[in-house]
Amino acid sequence: MALQVNAVNAFESLQAFVQAAVNHADFSKRQYEFSVLAAISGFQGCEQFAKVALALESECSEARLHSPIANKLGTDPFSLPITLHRRFQGLNENAYSDWLAWVLQVLCSEVADPIKLCDRLFLGETQQTVLNDKEVPNIQREPPLKKGHEGQSGRADLLVSFASKGILWHIEVKVTSAESADLGKHIGYVDSLDEDYKGFSIRHILLVTKSSRENNPVPGRDHSFTALTWAEVCLRLRQVVLDTDMPILSASIAMLFCGLVEQQLLGIQKDSIAQLKHLS
Repeated sequence: MALQVNAVNAFESLQAFVQAAVNHADFSKRQYEFSVLAAISGFQGCEQFAKVALALESECSEARLHSPIANKLGTDPFSLPITLHRRFQGLNENAYSDWLAWVLQVLCSEVADPIKLCDRLFLGETQQTVLNDKEVPNIQREPPLKKGHEGQSGRADLLVSFASKGILWHIEVKVTSAESADLGKHIGYVDSLDEDYKGFSIRHILLVTKSSRENNPVPGRDHSFTALTWAEVCLRLRQVVLDTDMPILSASIAMLFCGLVEQQLLGIQKDSIAQLKHLS
């Protein structure tokens, strides 16, 4: 604000000097000297304004270059040759479940509101009653369940529970479409979790490459499961990295996971930009 005032005063002084010189040829020596001094002061104000403006522009450019968002993003996973890593090729459901569980463990220990994070990733929005309580969830891989296929027990892929809030996310991870997956055991999973987590708000998620139905993708059990695509998870996770003030290393882990899923599971490569439509 002070710079703006100085600049305005400088230009007004110059304007007054020029106008007086044009309109009054009979300037007294004192008037002339006063106007010259005002003009010199005006020029100096403009010069100082220009110097400060240039310095400010340089600082802004430097800040943009080294901003947290720029550091978080770095090189986008699309430009990394992830497919060249042999260990990342041909991953099965267990591998993607392990990766997802690890990413959740890292992020939930870093963000201010893990409940909000899970809502954004698996629900796509934040519930109206955000608790803003940093309760780190208990994340379990393949916990045993009493029921699975008829007459058999089973194991859930991933459970994310907030005990003090009575919230449980049950995520079944698939590397195929909902229509191609083996879903016969999932009805037993729902019954087991209802028994084991009485009083909890249980949210069942079927994580798939695609599904013709968002709600009730598992036949035989109305409104138990919600279909969620890997593409949606990647989009939401990328947005969380941008919106959340998390350490750069944690953000990098999340972004690498996105790149792995997008390139290996969804088949999107950096030289196939047209395929990006599958992420929308």
